[in-house]
Amino acid sequence: YSGVIATSGDRTIALTKIGNGVLTLTANQNLNGDVRIEGGGIILSGGGQLDDPNNVTIGGGAALRLYNLQADLDNPRLKTGATVFMSGGTYSSGHDAGSVSPNVMQTTPLTLLAGANMVSNRQAATGQTSTLGFGSLVRSAGAVIDFQGASLGANTRNRITFTT
Repeated sequence: YSGVIATSGDRTIALTKIGNGVLTLTANQNLNGDVRIEGGGIILSGGGQLDDPNNVTIGGGAALRLYNLQADLDNPRLKTGATVFMSGGTYSSGHDAGSVSPNVMQTTPLTLLAGANMVSNRQAATGQTSTLGFGSLVRSAGAVIDFQGASLGANTRNRITFTT
């Protein structure tokens, strides 16, 4: 979807994605309410950003994917400190694996509420770096996380980091 979902006046604009399909957002979405992914997934690519959401919740079996091309590298996908909540979902960062350094550094806190969750990052090409960064990590009792990616943490070509 290349259109814009935008706030108007005092209204709160939220987005809930349900069902098995995937919604690809390629424009800046000026949402000031919660974003909930309850089924399928949302892909943010091109100019796709969630500009000002309160929170982003990724439910069981659902996914949020950030996809960067070289031209997209200056587009933070989540532009505020909104908390990302996970309850059995997937949060992933990918790129075209060309000669890019796709460093997706977010100040976003990551909070695991329940279930088995997965965070993945795609390895960069030789000589490049790929970092998916978060502000912090909070885990509720019983919630687990699996960090995935080729050679994850072995060098700067593929890292997932937390500020605190």
